[in-house]
Amino acid sequence: MRNDFINPGPISNVHSSAAFVAIHTKFPGDPSNCSACHDSAGPAVASWQSKAFDAFQHGLAPAKLIKKGPIESSAMDTNCLSCHGGKKFHQPNMAAEFACSECHKEHQSNGFMPEVNSGYCTSCHGSAELMAASSKMGTMIDPHAFSSFTSKADLKIQSRERPAKGYTEVITAFDIDHPEFRQIRDGVRDENSLKFNHEIHLRTGKIPRVLNCADCHERDARGEYQRPITYEKHCAECHTLQFDPATPADKDKPGIYLPHGDPYYVRAYLRSLNIQYEEYGRSHQGITRREELIKYVREKKDGIEKLYQTGENLERAVFFADMKGEMPGGLRAPFAGCATCHAVSEPKSDNATPEIRKVSVPDRWMVLGKFNHDLHQKGLACLDCHKVLTSTLTSDLNLPPIKSCMECHSDKGGIDSRCIRCHNYHNSQPDLISPKSPGQLLSPAGVKQRADP
Repeated sequence: MRNDFINPGPISNVHSSAAFVAIHTKFPGDPSNCSACHDSAGPAVASWQSKAFDAFQHGLAPAKLIKKGPIESSAMDTNCLSCHGGKKFHQPNMAAEFACSECHKEHQSNGFMPEVNSGYCTSCHGSAELMAASSKMGTMIDPHAFSSFTSKADLKIQSRERPAKGYTEVITAFDIDHPEFRQIRDGVRDENSLKFNHEIHLRTGKIPRVLNCADCHERDARGEYQRPITYEKHCAECHTLQFDPATPADKDKPGIYLPHGDPYYVRAYLRSLNIQYEEYGRSHQGITRREELIKYVREKKDGIEKLYQTGENLERAVFFADMKGEMPGGLRAPFAGCATCHAVSEPKSDNATPEIRKVSVPDRWMVLGKFNHDLHQKGLACLDCHKVLTSTLTSDLNLPPIKSCMECHSDKGGIDSRCIRCHNYHNSQPDLISPKSPGQLLSPAGVKQRADP
């Protein structure tokens, strides 16, 4: 009877499951397990006086007991975090911090809890006063207290500094006043050293085989993001790295190829061609007699010497020849070398290996938002959003502007435009030691606390 009187509605299936009840039951006389979240639901009477006073303050109105406007953090939030550990409500420069139940509404359904309404987001982000206060507060907090992009160890991303004013633009709705995506607004460029030209690879007639986006870009198992591109899987078919001329002894087979990867290994391979040719003749050409192997190796080496005269010229051709086979100093090579795709620099000392700048392809650019490519493939093609047919530089991000998203994600387009569709609500608590105050942790409000030893 008591539970029927005070219970404001059904409990979601997660918080009413047998497993949840078995783990969190605090009091034998609490069959509904209310005390798992509400400390005052237990048999103790210590809090009755304050609850009664609170009830009289609001005229004994049941609605006032359940909802009193924005609810501040309370002991119940500690109970929430006992299961949902590692969650930080939001950024540490919040002008006000609210209880979990302010946005996550329980007692609404015996199924799933309702999704967070965008109105809860814009109640703060749509307030110029609160955003100004948050911006000012952010200037007084150690930057290390904020979640960092580089803390996402599972992603290879290009690190970015937090905006000077934080993320405090006034936003009332996605399709009304959401700012342009930061990467586009700030003119961010891809710093990857790899030389790549989308226009050449996608335009008819520029290369022997016309490619489409799916030839290189493959979605992950969840359909959200693109898998990393690798030389072996996506480039080797066209960029074969074959450097030696075919000879009659090759029996119409292509011959050996340069290894791809470490430049030191490439140079070592070139300086052991006798061994490489002998092994190739034995394993691929079927030559078993010693005299025939010697003849095969000699013929292959003669072909190399006719083209390059010296081993040094061969090495320079491998490292420095571009797509047209041109090299510094006016020399030419019959193949495209490493410099076709990579930034290659001269060795720093005599007899050293040329340096190839390491390639770094970010897995994601817009790391503060969620996106699912599979959900967008119905009715849309890659080129509808990514304008790559005229992109000739690696530094082009080729991200769609926010205007292209608003065409669908708006009242006019009819597609969901709620905040939670793209943004994660919570942030992980960054347990970082402030370099300005060794041995001390920063609380969300920037108050220094002693770190546990």
